[in-house]
Amino acid sequence: MQRPTHAAVVWWDDAWDSHGSATPKSDGPYPRVSSGLLIQDDEKGVCLAGTYDPPDKSIDGRTFIPRAVVQRLLRYKIQWGKK
Repeated sequence: MQRPTHAAVVWWDDAWDSHGSATPKSDGPYPRVSSGLLIQDDEKGVCLAGTYDPPDKSIDGRTFIPRAVVQRLLRYKIQWGKK
């Protein structure tokens, strides 16, 4: 895997309960904001590594967000130092 060239912040609508239960939310999508190293950004969706989730105060190894639920994405160029 190549070194990521961007970090990103993604605003998206989560259709699942955020507290570990695998059941769809009956009251509609739950707005989320996730940030991390941008691994994938294509027609399928967005994949972030090392994501931080402010509402849950959790850090995940990798998060995939389907394109259909992405509301907004901001990219930030990473300026890696010399080796």
